[in-house]
Amino acid sequence: MDFYQDLYKVYLNSDRIIIDDNSKIIIMSDCHRGINTNKDNFKNVEPIFIESLKYYLSNEYTYIELGDGDELWENNDINKIIKAHYNSFKIMSKLYENNRFYMLYGNHDMSKKDINVLSKLEYYDNLPLFPNIKIRESLILKYDNNDILLIHGHQGDYINDKMWILGKFISKYVWSYLESFKTKLANEETYNNSDIGLTKQRFINWSIIYNKMIIAGHTHKISFPNIKEHMYFNDGSASYNNYITGIEIVNGSISLVKWSIIDNNIKKEILTSPVRLKKYFKQ
Repeated sequence: MDFYQDLYKVYLNSDRIIIDDNSKIIIMSDCHRGINTNKDNFKNVEPIFIESLKYYLSNEYTYIELGDGDELWENNDINKIIKAHYNSFKIMSKLYENNRFYMLYGNHDMSKKDINVLSKLEYYDNLPLFPNIKIRESLILKYDNNDILLIHGHQGDYINDKMWILGKFISKYVWSYLESFKTKLANEETYNNSDIGLTKQRFINWSIIYNKMIIAGHTHKISFPNIKEHMYFNDGSASYNNYITGIEIVNGSISLVKWSIIDNNIKKEILTSPVRLKKYFKQ
């Protein structure tokens, strides 16, 4: 697989959204919304996720979900996921109603490309949810004649991209079996292996070769480079054990944020000081 050419084709085929210094964007990924069982990595952080989206809705942010929003490897019926986390879907639907919601697919919810799955997201219980939604593989934020490529990040991982059916089988019938015996590691550690290091390095190389900024998820490992280092960013995950992370683009600056429970209240922390996008693009 020629990863670099394949990703460039994805870039060329991406829809573009023009943003400026007045735009406010929140990017999150890897919610892995399940059906509220003990294998549902999202259920413990759902209150945090909902509170964060209430903030972003009231402050006129656009929410972009970079794939693996729904756990469709372990669960075949998206309706069961919607029912289990209907409050989350309601607030996402409100953002969509205000033209401030975009959904990308990842390897765990790649079946959203299927018209039968997609149609179930449009309406639920005869009520509009995301009518006529378009679920993309990628998206480009165009800022000051520079492109920011948004993708899930499985594109750098051969098993999870070209052979995702095999990955689904392993997850559903092997990993799921191990989970039942409580051998699952903390979510932050489940992606701590050499393949993820290789995946990250491929994206770093691509960002340098093509001089493009990339924001991805998939690895559940945050990445926020220094200026002149490279332009590969990773938003982490919205299904950690007791917090969620994301990337904000506000007033032409980018920063990494964390939402968690602090002193019995759900609060946002700025993990990295905002950096002007133009400083990266002037490399």
